[in-house]
Amino acid sequence: HQATQVEIEESRLDMVSAYAESTTCRRRYLLNYLGDEYHAELCLRCDECLRKAQRRGPEDWDLLSQQKRMAEKRRGPFAPGDAVSHPEWGPGLVQRIEGDVLVVRFESVGYRSMHAPTVVSRNLLRHA
Repeated sequence: HQATQVEIEESRLDMVSAYAESTTCRRRYLLNYLGDEYHAELCLRCDECLRKAQRRGPEDWDLLSQQKRMAEKRRGPFAPGDAVSHPEWGPGLVQRIEGDVLVVRFESVGYRSMHAPTVVSRNLLRHA
């Protein structure tokens, strides 16, 4: 079924609200949203990462930098920018990945947040 324009706009507002309320790396959030991969735990540049790094102390910065490099090499079955298809919602584009959550923008229903392990185990998305 086709979603109304209001529902699509509401899903966009939900994404903006999620960004504002997020306690994760803002760089990762924005880059994933725009279709770029960025998997590092902390970028050490945004307000959230700097706040978390200050709590950990300088002795952890080398470890964080190493984790950042390793995370950037990792790639799961879906990545931001992947064209996908859902049996009910049709074609979409993976916008971002945050932990176990895939955010996909579908042409018919707008943005949907999906539990990645469930998506994979139930084969809910296919690469288009």
